[in-house]
Amino acid sequence: MHGVVIIGKPIYVCENHEKAFYYWCKAKKNMCIGDAFFLVTLDAHLDLMGWGLQSDFRKEINRLGLGDLDRMKELATRPRAGRQDIITYRQSLAAMEAGLVGDVLLISPQIPFFEIYEDLSKRKHRIFHCVHPSRLRDLLTKNKALRKSIGYDGRADSNLILDIDLDFFTHLDKHEIPHVITEEELREIFSGDSILWWIYEKAKSITISLEPFWCGGMDNSERILKLLKTYFQECETASKNQIPES
Repeated sequence: MHGVVIIGKPIYVCENHEKAFYYWCKAKKNMCIGDAFFLVTLDAHLDLMGWGLQSDFRKEINRLGLGDLDRMKELATRPRAGRQDIITYRQSLAAMEAGLVGDVLLISPQIPFFEIYEDLSKRKHRIFHCVHPSRLRDLLTKNKALRKSIGYDGRADSNLILDIDLDFFTHLDKHEIPHVITEEELREIFSGDSILWWIYEKAKSITISLEPFWCGGMDNSERILKLLKTYFQECETASKNQIPES
């Protein structure tokens, strides 16, 4: 896992998605933020598997605080194979249990099977969903609760984390083999007038998961990451160079 800074914005990069959990903890502690984050996740999968029989692990996550960063890192960085207390595919739920995240917006072609998650502390977390970034504006127009929660109404300054799983930028062929989308398609998703770009600019921290298995190999992951970094740098530089209207 490693972090990079692009035009002053902290972006943390990790190999597998569950490891983003540690960076959400780290960001909250480093920024001295008291309130929970609003998490926006861009992912080809939901990663919302239930806890099953792992009630003891769920209780442990619920009790963790920001003083337990070492424990959080250890949980989030264990090898996937053979784990009994896995965060794998439930890092969003773990973040809710730990009080790091309040509500969540999932941008994914998969549809979540529940809209409210109640953690063991009886906090209720709303799970909003959108199948593609192109539909975000319509979703915000229709959903007052989401507008308020994410701070889009202009009256709130929500603590946003943008979480990106790079497999979102792939498509499967008839043999279920992932292929990277075109640069034009990626630029359209993050177009300067899009809601997703607004979220990127507003986010206080960003996590990017390479997920080489789901992307079709590390070469694909690195290619997508390079496209994203180049695009972010271009757009932020252009934004800073804009001449204010008189």
